Amino acid sequence: MSDSSRIQAGALGVGVANDLCEPGVIDVVTECYRRGLCQYLTVYAYENYSRGFMERLKAQLPAGLKYVWHASGDFELPFDGTTITANWSRIHEIVDIWRPEWATEDVIVTNFARSRPQGHPNYVQPFLTEECLSVCIRRMREVSERVPVSLFPEVPHFYMPGPDEMHLSTFFRSFVEATGATLNFDVGHFFSYNLLHRRPLLDRIDEFPLSHVGEINTAGGMFGDPAHLTWVDDYTGPLNPITVEALQHVIPRCTNLRAVYTETIGAEPWVLFHNLEILNDLFPAATRARAA
Repeated sequence: MSDSSRIQAGALGVGVANDLCEPGVIDVVTECYRRGLCQYLTVYAYENYSRGFMERLKAQLPAGLKYVWHASGDFELPFDGTTITANWSRIHEIVDIWRPEWATEDVIVTNFARSRPQGHPNYVQPFLTEECLSVCIRRMREVSERVPVSLFPEVPHFYMPGPDEMHLSTFFRSFVEATGATLNFDVGHFFSYNLLHRRPLLDRIDEFPLSHVGEINTAGGMFGDPAHLTWVDDYTGPLNPITVEALQHVIPRCTNLRAVYTETIGAEPWVLFHNLEILNDLFPAATRARAA
C-alpha cells in the first residue's frame, strides 16, 4: 500500500479553527464548507459559553460539518495530587453538544492541581525530563479511561529553553510507545522548540513518532527576532512558505494522518480560503474524498 493510500484511510479531511464569536465567522466557515474547502471545524468552548449559547452557535453551522474540540486547560497534567484535575461534567457537556471526532489540547504540565475557584493556570510548557515524561504517561492513561472522547495531545509551544534531558522527538516517541496515543502535530510549535535550541526547524523530525500523528495543526507564522531564535504564530496571516515546505516533508510520512487544519482567528476571509486551498493540495485524502 502506498503512503497516499494509507493517508486516505479513515480521513476526516481539512479543517479550520476559529473563534465563533468573531463577527462574520460563521458565514465565512459556512462558505468554506460550501466550496468544499473544509470538512470540519475545530471549536473552542470557553468557560463562559453556556450550553444554550453553544447550541445556538451549532444550529447556525452547516448540517454536514464535522467537529474537533480544542480544549482550553481541561486536560492539563499536574504533578501534584493523586489524580488529574478536571471539570468532568463540563467535558461531558461539550462532547454531548458538539459530538467531536476527538478532542485536542497542548500538553500542559503544571506544578499544582487546578481547581475551578483558582481559575485556569498560566501556560506552562513541559520540561523534557524523565520525571515529566512519567507524569504525562500516567495522566494520559487516566484521561483515556475517563474521557468520553479520544484525546489527541498536541505538541506544545515552547517559549524558553528548559532543563531538558532529551529531544522533543525522543520525548514524544517514548510517550506514544507507553500510551498508544494519537498526536496533534503543531508545525509552528515544533519550529519554536528547535529554534530555541539553535537547531534547524525540522531537526530530528524523522525521529518523531510520525506514524502516531492523526492531525496536523498549522497557522500563519514568522521568525520572531532578527537572529531567528523564535517562531511566532500569526493566526491572521497566510501560511508561511517555510511552513508549506515543512508540510511537504511531513505529511507523506504521517501514514495514519486523518486531518490537517489551519488556525485563522481574526483573519480576513481570503486568508481562510488561501490556507485551506493549500492544505487541500497537500493532503491528498481530502481532495479525493471531496471528489468522490
